Amino acid sequence: NEIMGEETRDRNAVFSKSIYLYGMGGTLVYGLWGLSMGLHFLLLEEALLSLIFLICHISARSGHSRIAIALGILTIIYTGVRFCLLFGWSSDTYIFILALIPLITIAEKVPVLLKKILVPLIFILTFTLWGLLRNRAPLIILAPPWDSLLSLINLTVALGVITLSFFFYGKTFLRTEQEMEVAHNIMTDRANRDSLTGTYNRRFMERHLAETLGMRDGADCPAVVALLDIDDFKAINDTYGHSDGDRVLKSLVRRLSDNLREEDHIGRWGGEEFLIVLRKCHHDKGLEIIERLRTLISGTPFEISGDRRIQVTATLGVAGDAGNRRSWEEVVAEADRYLYMGKKAGKNRVVSASGEGTGK
Repeated sequence: NEIMGEETRDRNAVFSKSIYLYGMGGTLVYGLWGLSMGLHFLLLEEALLSLIFLICHISARSGHSRIAIALGILTIIYTGVRFCLLFGWSSDTYIFILALIPLITIAEKVPVLLKKILVPLIFILTFTLWGLLRNRAPLIILAPPWDSLLSLINLTVALGVITLSFFFYGKTFLRTEQEMEVAHNIMTDRANRDSLTGTYNRRFMERHLAETLGMRDGADCPAVVALLDIDDFKAINDTYGHSDGDRVLKSLVRRLSDNLREEDHIGRWGGEEFLIVLRKCHHDKGLEIIERLRTLISGTPFEISGDRRIQVTATLGVAGDAGNRRSWEEVVAEADRYLYMGKKAGKNRVVSASGEGTGK
């Protein structure tokens, strides 16, 4: 929702900027053109209109987008009608009014119902001007080539500002799409992570293990799965407090993650239990890796609060699966059985189908 809100604000800002550029561009060109033609009233009028568009810009920057949009649209319509009356239908000034249609269409701040009203009204206004002015002499008659030059200015300013607006809009849309993709990736990663330790959560590990076991082709892509349980973790919490217990969990994850291969994964299975999945790893090699992880835990004390250090050990049950096409539930159940055997045998050891590894 936050990202979508940013996207809407960006598009509203683009629309407000489009109206501002549209109006300022037109007033600047017409003001200079009026000065060159000796139409000083036109220069003064365009200066006042520039002030209005400046107010639109300030209003948009201050968070009053609707006021800025409404004032900008009304001012542009007024300018288009005014110049049609001054210089006639053949001056092509009506294009300023028609050019509002694509700008209104892309505006997020303009309600859909209002868009459905404004667009037909703009068409009706344009056709009304055409009916009233197509055979009527303008108030100011321009001699050639000034009449053609005015028409060219109208077309150039309108099309140029519309092109620039869509360019800004395209850049904004592309940026927000990229931001949405990044936000989606971040949210997906958060959904797969354990909030305390930062490692993968059980839901991800279940899916990852199922995919790992499902992608094997016979014995060519074996997998080794280990279920790790911190020994006497309840005593750690009871003795030192749950905050220090959490520190142990986070430190253990960092220690193990730093010593796993890139293709291996570790995730919190629940409480003080962690699941380790070694991909493309034969049973004997997997036992070596798991035993090394066990010694990494027991070999160096863990820091807790107050600069204290405590000794922590873990017991691991290991299940190998070299193409037996078993489900992940069966593989984890086997690892859990060996973990239970290790606990009964004295803890701080690795147990698998081939027997106990080294321990205390």
